[in-house]
Amino acid sequence: DAALVQSARVFLGEDAAGSSGRQLLSGGPVPSGTNAVSVPLDTPRGNSTHMLVYLSSSLAEQSTPSFATISDVSATVASVAFPDDDLDAGQLGGFVAWAPPAENVQVTAYRVHLAIDVSGSSSLSVGSVPV
Repeated sequence: DAALVQSARVFLGEDAAGSSGRQLLSGGPVPSGTNAVSVPLDTPRGNSTHMLVYLSSSLAEQSTPSFATISDVSATVASVAFPDDDLDAGQLGGFVAWAPPAENVQVTAYRVHLAIDVSGSSSLSVGSVPV
């Protein structure tokens, strides 16, 4: 029952069971209602393969954590091109093209977004292409 949760602790671990786990946030547990935490840049990964979350109530801490497998990869496309074939004002249409990254072994899809600036503000998904 989510109403009984008082806090959560976030760990890095070497497997889904939390082997060799080390607490990620030095400030201790995060309060109930917190559903996201920021991992500081340049946090050493070590041999960790999983992000683990242990929930606590007034009675006990969860013995089996919820987890996610860490994917510590990045890939960027180049030479993005979009010739707008829709000649109507305020409307877009046409094909988006790009050069794939040199290392794309971990890439599973390319997702195309329309945004109002290069930072991705007000991003709108317009398509996805599986690899």
